[in-house]
Formats: sequence, C-alpha cells, structure tokens
Amino acid sequence: MEGAPPNTRACPIAQFEHTAACAADLRDDDDLAMDITATSYVLTDTPDASLTRRLRRRARDEALYIRALATRAPDPISGVTGLHLLADITLDDPANEPVRVRALTALLDAGGDPFRTDVLGRSALHCATAASAALILDRLTPEQRRALVNQADDYGDTPLHEAAACGHADTIQLLIAHGADATACNIAGATPEDAARRFHPAIADLIRCEQARQDRAALVEVATTGESEAPRRAVKRRM
Repeated sequence: MEGAPPNTRACPIAQFEHTAACAADLRDDDDLAMDITATSYVLTDTPDASLTRRLRRRARDEALYIRALATRAPDPISGVTGLHLLADITLDDPANEPVRVRALTALLDAGGDPFRTDVLGRSALHCATAASAALILDRLTPEQRRALVNQADDYGDTPLHEAAACGHADTIQLLIAHGADATACNIAGATPEDAARRFHPAIADLIRCEQARQDRAALVEVATTGESEAPRRAVKRRM
C-alpha cells in the first residue's frame, strides 16, 4: 500500500520513526525486510551490489536510530522511555552493539532513571538483555540493585519472571546474583520457576539451583560474619 511503512518484523528501526530513505528503499522489497536478520552483513560475501547498498543503509540507519533513543522523551501513551528501548533492542547488525552500549551508558550517566516504569509498571530491567541489565545494575548501590531486581509490574511479575518466561539463562543468573527473589509470586501465584516450567523446564531447574547456591552462600556469610548481603528471606528458608 502506498505510504505504508515497510515490514517491521525484523527491523527495530521500523518499529518507531522511519527515515524517508529507509522507507522508500524497502517499501517495494518485502522479502528483504522480512529476511534482513538472516542476511549476513559480511558485505564481501554479497554478490548483489544493490542488496549490499541496502544493507549498508540499514546498518547506518540503525546506528542513527540507536543514538536517537538516548534523547527520546517518554512515550505519552505507553510510558516507554529510551532506556526501555535501548535495554531491549535486537540489532539487525551486530556491529552496532558498541553503538548501543555507548548510547545506553550515556543515557544512564545523564540521569536516566532505571526505576521509571511504563503504564504496565515495567522498568527497563523487565525487558533488558543480560548485557543491558549488567550496565544498569553496575551503576546502582547494593540496596538499589536488590530493590530494582525485585520490582514487580502491575501483574506482579518481576524481572526474574520475565527472564524465566523467555528462557534467558544468562539474565537469570545475573538477576539472582544481585538478590532477585526466586520465590516471589505474581498476582496469579506463579513464581519465576513456574513461569519457566511449561516451555523452558531446564531454565526452571536452573532457577532452583541458582537460588539454592545463593542461599548456601548467605548461610555461610551469616555464620562467619553475622551479616549478609542476601535477602533475609533467603536465609530464613534454610534455617
């Protein structure tokens, strides 16, 4: 349809504001828009010069989009901020990852609030990749980290629930290491382990093992120092 945006299933820049060049370039090439993530950005292996130009333009536009997110105002309807988007963005071109990291770091250094939520009560940590979560948590105090990793949205889901439901093992390990409570229940009474059990049984087992390891470490710390950085409820479960 004339004037319609390109297919957005594989292109994060197409989810929001399109550059005129990107829209015009892809409007008549749905196959490229759909399969962009399956196409290598090793341009020397691409025999089609026209395709090479399109891929280069996509990579350039994506980098511009990432930089723009660092100054993006919160959406007036959804409440989604640039921090939410930078924490969750899936890149078409892996070479743009350093650009994303710099933009996310600059946004946090400029006062981006990781506790700010959208209209569903979700913080940036609810949708963050492991790398993004690490960047966010590294800038907080231990008390702030524990508060953020256990901050529930309007449905009672914590970041650990979200990571468990998606099967993200590296994010789960990071969250639990920073004090995420694996026994927290959402409004349906489901724990993160429950969220993972149906589609990711191995992840459910990982959550149980990681929490047990953290609990053992907390008990050792209490026994040796009388104090623990772990949540008190984790210690009580084992005593």
